[in-house]
Amino acid sequence: MRFGFFDSEFKISCSKSAVPIFIVYTRHYNSHGRILWFIFSPCFASWRLCVIILSQRRKNAKCNRNSFCVKYNCIFVGKNYEMTEFWEASFIEKQTMWGFEPAESAVAAKDFFVKEKVKDVLIPGIGYGRNARIFLDAGMSVAGIEISKTAIDLARTQTRLDIPIRHGSVADMPFDDNLYDGIFSYALIHLLNGNERKKFIRDCYNQLKPTGIMIFSTISKNDPMYGCGRELSKDRYEMPSGAKLFFYDADSVKQEFADYGLTGFSEIDEPIKFMSNRPPMRFTIIKCRKI
Repeated sequence: MRFGFFDSEFKISCSKSAVPIFIVYTRHYNSHGRILWFIFSPCFASWRLCVIILSQRRKNAKCNRNSFCVKYNCIFVGKNYEMTEFWEASFIEKQTMWGFEPAESAVAAKDFFVKEKVKDVLIPGIGYGRNARIFLDAGMSVAGIEISKTAIDLARTQTRLDIPIRHGSVADMPFDDNLYDGIFSYALIHLLNGNERKKFIRDCYNQLKPTGIMIFSTISKNDPMYGCGRELSKDRYEMPSGAKLFFYDADSVKQEFADYGLTGFSEIDEPIKFMSNRPPMRFTIIKCRKI
C-alpha cells in the first residue's frame, strides 16, 4: 500500500488482506525536526513495530488525523500507545543502549535487600535486564514488567535472562496476585505524570508482602537537567528529546510516599557508564517498607 499524506508519503509493507492498520502518533521529534509516526498491524507477529515514518511536516503544522483515518480505514490509537512506541522504537534502534553494567542504584538496592534477607524481587520497567542480573547473582528470584517487546527479546537473547517478564505497561499493574519481598524501580517513576505516579506507588505497595521493601531510584532536582526544556507543571519538564521528567526533592518525596511506609531517602551520583566522558546524573533513592 502507498498513502499520500499532505506533503509526505509513506509505505506500509503488509498483506493486501483486510487487516486493520493502527496509526500511533507521538509528539517526539528526531534530530532533523521530523515528526515520528508509527504503524502497527496484526499481520506482523507479536504486534512488533513495523514501520517508522518520518513526516516532513513542520512542528507547528496541523494534521487532520481523523479525516485521514476515515479515508484509509485506519484506527488512530493516540496517547495510550505513546509510551509503548517510544520505548519500542528506542530499543529497536539502540538495542542494549545502556550496556550491561548495573546502575549504582541497583547495586545499592541489592546490598540493602541482601541485608534485609529479601528472597524475591519484582522489577517494573526491567528493560533488557541489565539491573536484574545483580539480584539473581545474590541468590534472589526476579520477575519483571516491561512495556517493550523488543526489550524483552533482548533480555532473553543478550542478557540471557530466564525469568518471568510480563509484557505490558506499569499503568496496567497488577498483572497477577503475586506478592514480593522487594520491589526495585529504576529511572521509571519520573517519566510518569502525577496521577500515574500515585497509581504506580500504590500498585507497588500492594504487591509487597507484609514488611516488604520497595526502592525507587529517580532523578533529583539537583540534577543539572532540572529546569531544562519546556515546563509542563511544577518540577516537571519536557526535554528537547521529548522525554517528560518529574524532578523529586525532599518535599515531593514526603508528599508522594508518606502514606506508603516511607523510611528514608538519599541522593546518589549515577554515572553514565556507557559514556565515560559525561558527568554523572543526580538521583534520589527512596525506600519504603510495608507496615
